Amino acid sequence: MHLTTVPTIALKLGFLHLTDCRIAASSDELRSIYEEIASTARERFSDTPFGEHPVAAGVRRLFKSVGIDPSRYRPSGEALVRRILKGQELYYVNNIVDINNICSIESLFPLGAYDYKHVVGDVSIRLGTSDESYRGIGKEINIAGKLVSADGGGAFGSPIADSDRTKITDDTRDVLILLYAPESTEDSDIDGTLNRFAYLAAEHAGAQIGESGIHSES
Repeated sequence: MHLTTVPTIALKLGFLHLTDCRIAASSDELRSIYEEIASTARERFSDTPFGEHPVAAGVRRLFKSVGIDPSRYRPSGEALVRRILKGQELYYVNNIVDINNICSIESLFPLGAYDYKHVVGDVSIRLGTSDESYRGIGKEINIAGKLVSADGGGAFGSPIADSDRTKITDDTRDVLILLYAPESTEDSDIDGTLNRFAYLAAEHAGAQIGESGIHSES
């Protein structure tokens, strides 16, 4: 798989390929980690505006740089933390999706977990076209003008909402993780989040760690 980014989008893309995953409901131990991370986020942001957090502020700037209003279309990491601050219950999907949410809450980077089997050819990071949409998980998503990840079959994900086509299911074995970060982000911060994901996936989904790295057009 080859990664490309439209040159006008100032972004770093972290990627991680996991193989031999065993998809299942999260164990009690993983749920406990999830709850602990949520509790920490609740304390961390109860009195601290998102704009004062360097990652959250950087992701917001990234959105604005490509014409996306981050107050209307929340980056997925920020959206998860806002859900926690409202006192809404955590939702559990499966071990890989829950790990994705843990890492996103912890780091505030938008992350997407995709079934590698349904990714068609190379992946490009671009903006959705004027008439473009995809079937999201539970609803149709208008992605015109939004930052998206696309392959030979069209857009399949974004740092806002993912598609039904590449969602993680019980049949998933190979997983592609994409982490969307501002261009100014230190590589060590991206690597740290990817390593955290890889560790949790190995411990709680039996995953084998494949290729990983950071892509940037600059």
